[in-house]
Amino acid sequence: MSGSGTQLGFLLTGTYVSSGHGSASGAGEVVYTDGSTSSFTLNAPDWHGGCSAGEAGVALYTAYRNYSGGKSALDVCIYEASVPLTAGKAIDYVVLPDVSNGAAADVPAMHVFAVAAG
Repeated sequence: MSGSGTQLGFLLTGTYVSSGHGSASGAGEVVYTDGSTSSFTLNAPDWHGGCSAGEAGVALYTAYRNYSGGKSALDVCIYEASVPLTAGKAIDYVVLPDVSNGAAADVPAMHVFAVAAG
């Protein structure tokens, strides 16, 4: 990723494999073209079971999910989060949080769908 701006925005959500829900958080890093870095922490709220349309931080909401058995009534959300960037510096790349080591039972996972600077 390259770019610059005042904020780095993320679309994300958190899950747990066995229970299907749970929040996740972890540390990441922005590396600038001059070699300097800035660290950040991302918090990804639970993808379902308590989110609602209009809730602060909710970027996408639906009242159901599709699955192999059809459709079920279940509030599902994708969230927005942002972290500040160092003014006047150009981004070389972003290191995302290393939240889970594979799909293991009762291990939190963070799903990042998009990243943008602005």
